[in-house]
Amino acid sequence: MKIAVMGTRGIPARYGGFENFAEELSVRLTQRGHEVTVYCHSRHCPESDRRYRGVRRVVMPEPARPLPKALAYGVLSMLHALFCRYDAVLICRGSNAALAWLPRLAWQKVAVSVDGVDPESASGNSLQQFSRKMANRFASRFANKLITDSEAMADYFRRSYGVQSDIIPYGSRRVSLPPSTALGTWSLQSRQYVLYVGTLLPQNHAHTVIAAYRKSLVDVPLLLIGDAQQDAKYMGYIREQVATVGPMAGSRVILAGTVYGRQLEELMCHTAAFIQSTETGGTHPALLQAMGAGSLVIANDTAAHRQTVGEGGLYYRFNSVTDLAQKIRDAVHRADEFQSIRSKAQQRIESSCSWDIVADRYETLFQAMAS
Repeated sequence: MKIAVMGTRGIPARYGGFENFAEELSVRLTQRGHEVTVYCHSRHCPESDRRYRGVRRVVMPEPARPLPKALAYGVLSMLHALFCRYDAVLICRGSNAALAWLPRLAWQKVAVSVDGVDPESASGNSLQQFSRKMANRFASRFANKLITDSEAMADYFRRSYGVQSDIIPYGSRRVSLPPSTALGTWSLQSRQYVLYVGTLLPQNHAHTVIAAYRKSLVDVPLLLIGDAQQDAKYMGYIREQVATVGPMAGSRVILAGTVYGRQLEELMCHTAAFIQSTETGGTHPALLQAMGAGSLVIANDTAAHRQTVGEGGLYYRFNSVTDLAQKIRDAVHRADEFQSIRSKAQQRIESSCSWDIVADRYETLFQAMAS
């Protein structure tokens, strides 16, 4: 089969969840004998190599100034795809769904994997809310197959648009790494820090994590990994919150910026607790990655998180600073008591969310679309 993956920044993955997904999926499908093409943005993938780990790369040039860069990149990618006779086209991110009709002009079958964000509950201004709803409407209308990553998001599309979706979760893998350079970079010790990973946006509740950490009075650092490119005002608020922490022996908040790859996996393997504080969305890639690394997950109590984590983590009352603070104290002071929960998280990844299982599901989907 000839399969195209577009809508990401490209491979090798250097940015976020969808880029990692594109690499993991395309490499596995290529190893199974399929011809897979991943469309890449020249700014994020400057290499000139046409192949990466066996996967064909089409690197699109920097778009012209008059058009928004993301829109122009999507249009150029899909126009290129019109002449390639793919058996299946996978468009990542619901925001690209408005262009899904373009490959269909060439009778190509199109699947859209939507973002795991419910516009009705997500934070943001009215324009952002409207944009999310329109993207989901386009995905429902133009895709031959709609892909959601959790039952919660599948239910949203059933209720809102009367559309059935194929539920395929994001993937992860089981890892166990010894302490190495990542811990040394931030002067950390194994099981002696608390970890948050995610884009710094209001709906992801980094401010709640900081407030709970401050209230917990634990004497280990809090490491915040993520960027705030989309909301400079909120980042300013986070910096103000960080400045209020301490002084206390051992307590400090570290704004680490973006961290990927082996360094991030090492940090997840050795944290006392991984805080999943998001209040919206489906399967969060960092959450699955933390579970695969054997982190003690402490998750905001939402339906989506319970569907993902099951018995492989702890939960705090929805957006409760007080309850999260208590869970952080327990994780730091009673670390040895939670080894069975860590093991359950890794077992859950192996049984239902491994990248091989995800590749199986997508391969079956593409074969059904092509036939």
